[in-house]
Amino acid sequence: MGPTGALQSYILAETMDERVAVVAVKFYELWRKAHGPDASPDIQTCRKFIKSSVWKEALLFANGELHRLKDEVTVKRENNIARDVMLNGADVELKLKLDDLL
Repeated sequence: MGPTGALQSYILAETMDERVAVVAVKFYELWRKAHGPDASPDIQTCRKFIKSSVWKEALLFANGELHRLKDEVTVKRENNIARDVMLNGADVELKLKLDDLL
């Protein structure tokens, strides 16, 4: 797989593990090209190459979770405010219908 193939596969990957796997495969291809088909990279070198892609995917996931939570909290708060407006509106109407305070 050449550079454009790897890039297209990364762009087309639908999940974070697919995208990280594409980066890992690209690293391995580059490593074999530079060091020979039987050479294996060490863990530290591999970690250094894929670190930013792993962090990017983790951060995107965390950001998505924050937005989901924010949306849930916002909807709950909006519902609570709407309920309170209705309850207080009903109380206002009741008080306006009173003829006396006794």
